[in-house]
Amino acid sequence: MLRNLFIILLLFLPLFGHTNETAWLLKREESGIRIYQQSTDSGYALTRGEVEIPASLDALLAVMRDPAACPQWVYACKQSTLVQQYDPAQRLDYTVIDSPLWFADRDMYIHSSASFDRQSKTFRVQLTGKENYAETRAGRVRINHLYGSWKLQQTEANKTSLSYQIHGNPQLPASSLLDAYMVESVFQTLRNLGPLAQETRPQKAWVPELH
Repeated sequence: MLRNLFIILLLFLPLFGHTNETAWLLKREESGIRIYQQSTDSGYALTRGEVEIPASLDALLAVMRDPAACPQWVYACKQSTLVQQYDPAQRLDYTVIDSPLWFADRDMYIHSSASFDRQSKTFRVQLTGKENYAETRAGRVRINHLYGSWKLQQTEANKTSLSYQIHGNPQLPASSLLDAYMVESVFQTLRNLGPLAQETRPQKAWVPELH
């Protein structure tokens, strides 16, 4: 009897653990921006931000695809460079993040893969870190195990619903302070993106190039 009960517990415990890991917790809500976090097996939280921005999809993409604009909207971005454009949907970027206090700056190679659903007017980008693409540069620390995504859905002519989530290992011990930093990072990134996109007048619509 006890043996059977033990087997049943073994079967169901992973399900209970999975439920806890997939629970999203609201960490901040301000200025129309909502920031959530989800625990992961790595110890580093997965952070997600949601917002509706009064700008067109093309204006947002024009900002997001411009490496020179990175310091204007991505939180703590020092510089970003397009390393390679494989095709209209795939590219590789190198980005340097200004770390706080005495910590060394972090850098990352990010491969992005884009897709567009015309019917729902939804643009998606999958982000994958390529930490072994090149050697780490002096004075910088590589962010490992990076992954994330963008989802942008145009709801009106000049209104876009946006969701952004990111996870990575900055080679620092996992902690509540690091989680709080990521909440701030995603919040400021989304807050900065809106005004910049509203000021942008894209020269052409980029989305149709995916088809």
